[in-house]
Amino acid sequence: MNGKDKCNLLREIRKRIATQYGLTYQPAECRHEGDCAGTCPKCDTELQDLQRQLKEKGIENIELDRQMEEMVDTFNPGGDTDNDLIALQGDVAPPEYNDKIEITEGMPVPLPEGMSNFPEPKKKRAFFKECAVAGWNFHHPEDFWDELYEGAELVLIRERANKHDRNAVAVALADDMEGDTENFDFDCIIGYVPRKENEMVAKMMDMGWGDAFTAELTTVKDNGTYDERLRMTIYIKSKIESTESWYVQKMDNSSCQNLLEFLYQDGITHFRWGGFPPWERDLPRKGDKVVFIHQCGADAELYLMHTIAIGEDAMLFLENPEEELNMVDDCAPYVLTLVKGPIIVDLQELNFLSNCKIGSCQPEEKLSEDCIAKLKDLFLKK
Repeated sequence: MNGKDKCNLLREIRKRIATQYGLTYQPAECRHEGDCAGTCPKCDTELQDLQRQLKEKGIENIELDRQMEEMVDTFNPGGDTDNDLIALQGDVAPPEYNDKIEITEGMPVPLPEGMSNFPEPKKKRAFFKECAVAGWNFHHPEDFWDELYEGAELVLIRERANKHDRNAVAVALADDMEGDTENFDFDCIIGYVPRKENEMVAKMMDMGWGDAFTAELTTVKDNGTYDERLRMTIYIKSKIESTESWYVQKMDNSSCQNLLEFLYQDGITHFRWGGFPPWERDLPRKGDKVVFIHQCGADAELYLMHTIAIGEDAMLFLENPEEELNMVDDCAPYVLTLVKGPIIVDLQELNFLSNCKIGSCQPEEKLSEDCIAKLKDLFLKK
């Protein structure tokens, strides 16, 4: 029995069980071409929905009539069907299934099980300079070297009392920073910004921009020349508060099926969003989240998606980039990947979105902080 046959057989079994126990079941049309493993995200969603309805009815054991037992035996020869929901399930997806959703640069890692909250958006910063950490060998490296690693956060402290360099800017590990910089113990530093590189940093700090800089170790080597062994990158922090916006969009059955197929095959999906005049559009930016809503009777499936590329940046992800570039429709390609979903919720749990503008072709407007908080809560609970 090939994957397609299994898929059709299991759909028929689920349909019979739904009828037997008075469950709501609307199997989606399968448009997958070629053979398959007998399961897919859509099948899994149907399974979860039926299991939820059985649980709500207090049904833990399902009774199979003779015909259904024969159908189950066809799928699972010699298997045990007592106290079992195997009739609702397809094959366990092969190992390569999970590999289909690839984590590439710019894509978020899916939320871990049991995660209690969403991470804060990364702070925006701009590259300022990359340089060696000067003088590290004079500050007892044997005391701190084992604590160093590439990516370790650093702090820069203006040392105005330094007798040897009027522009001295000390470097310390962020974990060693206690209290304010005015009372900092300079015995805790690991080195300095090089004399040839520190004048601009010192002047900005003296003008009150001391908190404008952030830094991290980018090279830690046990061997090499003095300047090669310990290096850092200095950034200027943005004064604009870093935030991410959330949007919502409705999907019909066909759109949902296309979304699932793209995610299964490529790990990403893409859309063309836009319109004229562009200044009247409030569309996602890179890093923003879009929640896709697919209504299924009295319930809804929610998919939390992350925007990883827009416009020319999206070309690397598309099969026909030249065709996308040459389209004249006032739109641009948007590439998204799945963060979490589908989760199934009662439609009444989405009543807080009733006053929001929700498009079916593209996201229409940013959600309020209150709506975002409630959506996050739904995704964290499921």
